[in-house]
Amino acid sequence: MTERVRYAVILAAGRGERLRPLTVSRPKSLVVVGYQTILGRTLKTITEQGVSKVILVTGYRGNLIKKYVKEKFPHLQLVFLRNSKYSRTNTLYSLWLTRAQVAGKAFLLIDGDLLFEPRILKAVLKSKSSNVLACDGGRRLDEEAVCVTGEPDGRIRQIGKQLVRKDAVHGESIGLAKFGPRSSRLLFQLGRGVLRRPGGMTAYYEAAFQEMLNRGILLRRVDIRGRRWAEIDNHQDLRRARVLFKT
Repeated sequence: MTERVRYAVILAAGRGERLRPLTVSRPKSLVVVGYQTILGRTLKTITEQGVSKVILVTGYRGNLIKKYVKEKFPHLQLVFLRNSKYSRTNTLYSLWLTRAQVAGKAFLLIDGDLLFEPRILKAVLKSKSSNVLACDGGRRLDEEAVCVTGEPDGRIRQIGKQLVRKDAVHGESIGLAKFGPRSSRLLFQLGRGVLRRPGGMTAYYEAAFQEMLNRGILLRRVDIRGRRWAEIDNHQDLRRARVLFKT
């Protein structure tokens, strides 16, 4: 029986510079795709699946995110955390800020610039494994892709960009993960170690994932090939997303 996940961490601190001029006056998560903002779609999807507490890490124009969520989702239990160092840190530091809320708890980790259809989240939540990453095994990998490699049974061995691939390629990690209570505590402990290294403040959270793998912690993929998703980094990504998510 899978454990019910009630917590979600959404990382939305970045500046979205490659989406300018759209992001001059708004954070990337509030860019509209179809009928709704990126963030609005995510909050609607996760609450429909039973998530009752959301920890939102903001940074660039975070006041607009806070105002938007309070207006559109007034009954949602929310914790807003501000990454005041957003201009010189990365996703691992933003995740680290949430440790008091979710370390030792089962939680979802979601990138604030990710669009995904509800079936993807359902597959992640239904997985019997406590620790899973949503991976697209059918996507053509480019130099921007966060690659995942591992065993044929779905066990992950490596994660990162431009890997020296020692195992079978599982595909691209899309920016949606689930962690169980025991592993979530270790994730923050190892993340602290990464942040303390030279250059660690600019590390992505995948660096902490790799530390978990190096310790023998089991992470599995959930292959979501053929399902709709989009990570929006630039205008080309946005155009593609608006084709995929018209409604």
